[in-house]
Amino acid sequence: MLKQLASGSPRARLVHDGATLRTYRGKVFLDAELSSEFSPQEWNGEPRLRLPQLGGELRFRKARGKGIALEHKPLSVCLRSGGERLQPDPKRPRRTLKNLFQEAGIPPWERERLPLLFSGDDLVWVPGLGIDARFQASPGSQGLVPEWLMFEGAQKKYLFKR
Repeated sequence: MLKQLASGSPRARLVHDGATLRTYRGKVFLDAELSSEFSPQEWNGEPRLRLPQLGGELRFRKARGKGIALEHKPLSVCLRSGGERLQPDPKRPRRTLKNLFQEAGIPPWERERLPLLFSGDDLVWVPGLGIDARFQASPGSQGLVPEWLMFEGAQKKYLFKR
């Protein structure tokens, strides 16, 4: 198996006994195989939104001057479809998720399974990247801080460097 993974193919992937071995940037990862089915979901204000198809749950907490400005409701959870852009820093230009994910070192297979928050057609938040500048809570106002947590067993495990 390790020989196959070490072949240098960026899409090398081995599935065995409910787990998947992959490589990314010279590291070998082990993660659980997840369902390929996911339908967009509305967030109805609950503090936790379980997403078993994605292997985790979204948690939301209120915080002053942080997170998503509360006037941006309703929010929905969707997967990436391609071409989305985000501007986590108001002093920097809006950029593609692909570029932001590459810079953050998020492996390609994880990018496709991250729950993205939208307000209508506008991308609001991406786990590991942040909140779009247009939706960030102002310093004195109440905001909503989202957090993506993987279930035990669904978390990726970094095994070793090649």
